[in-house]
Amino acid sequence: MNSKIAVSLLSGFLLASTLTTFAATPPPAPTHLSADSVDLPTPSAHQFHAKIPYASVILGAKPEELGRVFNAKKSEALLAKRCTEDLGCDWFVLNAEGADVVAFRLTDGRISKAALVFETVNATRVENMRKQLEAHADKAVKVDVKPIEGDGKKLSLVIMYEVDPLEFYLGTHTVDAKIAAALRQHTWVEGMTDEQATMVGDGPGKYAATYVADAPDAKPGDIGTGTIFAEGGGPSDFTIVIQARNKKEAREEALKRHKNFKDIVKISADVRKPGANTGEKSK
Repeated sequence: MNSKIAVSLLSGFLLASTLTTFAATPPPAPTHLSADSVDLPTPSAHQFHAKIPYASVILGAKPEELGRVFNAKKSEALLAKRCTEDLGCDWFVLNAEGADVVAFRLTDGRISKAALVFETVNATRVENMRKQLEAHADKAVKVDVKPIEGDGKKLSLVIMYEVDPLEFYLGTHTVDAKIAAALRQHTWVEGMTDEQATMVGDGPGKYAATYVADAPDAKPGDIGTGTIFAEGGGPSDFTIVIQARNKKEAREEALKRHKNFKDIVKISADVRKPGANTGEKSK
């Protein structure tokens, strides 16, 4: 065989083998970790938006969009160097959006609560920032401005932002207009998912009826059929779980159980068919 042809064939064989090897090697799995190697939750596809001073870019964002993310517990010492206040947050980044620290909580993988820490400010700047926030308030976001006096004349500032859970849900989920209106009115309507019904505290599911048992004749055994446990009240309060189609029906049933009825609260969606053998009375 001609030597040039042999070399050509060999080169082609090696190239094909190399391409086959590259094609068969899968890409590395994507990682979603903080800078200190803690798993970050997967963010929802949709983003909540708010037009509010100093936090419009932060609220609703994916945490890594702000910078290197740290876990507040694992990197507690790092956070303490910049802020000793209890911010009530699980994650933080340093030097983001004009703040020395941005601490935050996540809902569906996106920022729903944020604390902006400014290590050194003066009284004039605090007042100007407060005026900006008051002039451009967003009804969906609760804001708290907290100046902190330090040693001598040093003044720090923490601005807390917390999005209304319902508005954050609507911003990160695709919801029919009729359902969205009902959610904002805290009213249950047909077509709501179990999660949405639980959010408004109505619709099919389980309700906790609380009774005041401070009278001699008000004892747990007198309340009626159901699961009784002490929760959400004083030491003499008792609660019974009622399965009902809606809150109105649950309240009516609760009133039949005992005269010392106090309150009714939805605790879960309807996760079983009526009549299942759970020890509870079907309606």
